[in-house]
Amino acid sequence: MGREPASRILAVRTGGIGDLVVCLPALAFELRKSSTARIWMFTSSRGRLKGRLEVSGSELIAGTRYCERVIPFSPHQLGMWQDLKAVRGLLKSYAPDRVVFISGTVGGMGAALKKMVILALLGVRVRPEGWHIRATLSLAGKQQFDHSLLRHQVVGALLSVGGPVDGTPLSHPLDLPEYPDAVARTNEVLRDAGVPAARPYFLLGISAKREHKCWPIESFAEVAEAVASEFGWYPVAIGGHDDAALGEAFVQSLRCPAASLCGKLRLKETVEAARRAVLYVGNDSGPAHLAAGAGIPVVTIFSGIHYPGIWEPWTTRGEVVRRSVPCAPCMSETSCPNGSMRCMREISVSSVLDSIRNVTFSGDQPVQIGYRE
Repeated sequence: MGREPASRILAVRTGGIGDLVVCLPALAFELRKSSTARIWMFTSSRGRLKGRLEVSGSELIAGTRYCERVIPFSPHQLGMWQDLKAVRGLLKSYAPDRVVFISGTVGGMGAALKKMVILALLGVRVRPEGWHIRATLSLAGKQQFDHSLLRHQVVGALLSVGGPVDGTPLSHPLDLPEYPDAVARTNEVLRDAGVPAARPYFLLGISAKREHKCWPIESFAEVAEAVASEFGWYPVAIGGHDDAALGEAFVQSLRCPAASLCGKLRLKETVEAARRAVLYVGNDSGPAHLAAGAGIPVVTIFSGIHYPGIWEPWTTRGEVVRRSVPCAPCMSETSCPNGSMRCMREISVSSVLDSIRNVTFSGDQPVQIGYRE
């Protein structure tokens, strides 16, 4: 006899925006197994804001059809009695009958063991599943890549829950939910920034977490001006709070009207702004995955940090632009090992424009006009 379907699933995945977003197809697959299943997610916290724990990306999935609740936690909280007591109480009230590690092509056995220990200290006694390491970037990466063992993050997550090894964006789409509570403020921010309501606009993700993942800002300026001239679309830069000055300087450098929303949008609002855009073009960062989940064409400019085929936005309406250089993949998450950043600096503006034309006119989706007032 088969095992009874679990009703209270605790999904475990650590990381930032992209790490959580790529889990959505796996969560959808898990929920299709049982009409009564519930999912809570246990993930890593991103520090404190005004005394409250924050986790990057949690607001995108908590309280949606994918996940009822997200519990952020990090190892340093094991020494904080009040935090430990609160999280133990939450997990005790939920009483998960299944724990699944939503794995990806990162980390290794050490990371999995750390999560097991933390869950045990928090009172979770259910034996975890999905933690078995099939491939990892931390050991013999080239050999695994040559033998097609390094799979896309979405496929790795699907395999963790018993999904297919041949999953595609068509069979297992990354579909971010709509956020009605974010629509009004998104329109307000667009309007206040001077984005014309009756003109199509496109998003430029001009920043990234690390400098060696950033395409030169001057190249983005050339793309912005070329697209505005060729298609008549309005350039809109997006980024986080730390990118506000960069966004304003970028807009001021252009020879065409443009706007910067850097630091002005929350995550849900970023998705809604993307849903109204005709295109996203930008660095390999969280907003690229959000744009893919919003269903718009995506052109992502990739560094040579990782092997191809692992972190590309999960979409049928996207292209990746990358430059093959001898030092790639460097596997350096902190900085360019030789300081040249050739893999980014040698990507041409013309190659990015070619990809924009390809993804814009390859589908049958109509061009959206501005946003709703």
